[in-house]
Amino acid sequence: ATRGTVDGDWDGMNDQNIPLMDDSNSDNPEVKQYKLTIEEGSGNKTVRLTSDAPFYWESTTEQKAIEAWYSPKEDEEFKKYKRERPAKGDLWKTATTQTAETMKDDDFLYVKDYMKFEDRESMTLQFRHLLAKVTVNLMESESEYLTNAKDVSVALTNCLYEGNFDFDEERNMRIGEALMTDDNTANITLCKLNDPAGGAFATYEGLLIPQSVEPNEKLYVQVAVDGTIYRWRMQLSGNEIALKGGYEYIFNIRVIEQGLKVSSYNYPTWGKDKTEHSGSIEI
Repeated sequence: ATRGTVDGDWDGMNDQNIPLMDDSNSDNPEVKQYKLTIEEGSGNKTVRLTSDAPFYWESTTEQKAIEAWYSPKEDEEFKKYKRERPAKGDLWKTATTQTAETMKDDDFLYVKDYMKFEDRESMTLQFRHLLAKVTVNLMESESEYLTNAKDVSVALTNCLYEGNFDFDEERNMRIGEALMTDDNTANITLCKLNDPAGGAFATYEGLLIPQSVEPNEKLYVQVAVDGTIYRWRMQLSGNEIALKGGYEYIFNIRVIEQGLKVSSYNYPTWGKDKTEHSGSIEI
């Protein structure tokens, strides 16, 4: 199945409707549906949004606060978000066993920008992901331990899979961590990719609710090799203490019979050139 926007493109999303909201009048915001059309020659990276009944402009001096959001999730509980903006406190969940299909569904894109009258036909909206992305690369090693293994999997233990929609002081939408309980934490099994990253034996990915890492003493990266369990308590590079929405966190792990060697990198956006990183740790 195509993973669409979670891979940084709009593959498979042609002709989908995207809700756009004019939040200029915050007491009575207007939501309209705009059709998504992939721009030819953009490699599915760029789309045009059009409507048969676009927003009306009162004057050429008017400025609109435009918001747009999108998720392909089709559950009845979430279909309403195709027509209206999530309300403060509404829940968003991720799968505990992640696959290509669940990551496509769990992704949530959002953008807010201010549009002038003269920009109404040409303005670019840059969507961002409200969830955090975690990538675990099991790196190739001189040891043949992983090569000879029959079953290898990666999971995150005691991980929060439920969050709440919230808004900052400028009314920008975000997803924040819910109050952690036994009912909304679980071991989250990451999805193994068909094509590992360069230099990796295997690559695993997952989409996570933004959440604190430092105070969660039970949050581990867990690697299972033929029933043998290796665990490393998750840490982030630099001074980061939380997985943040829109960021990608990459862990390069070497697995040998005696244990794990880990490097960690944080990237501020998905799909950008990763020639720079905010820091690293070697354990």
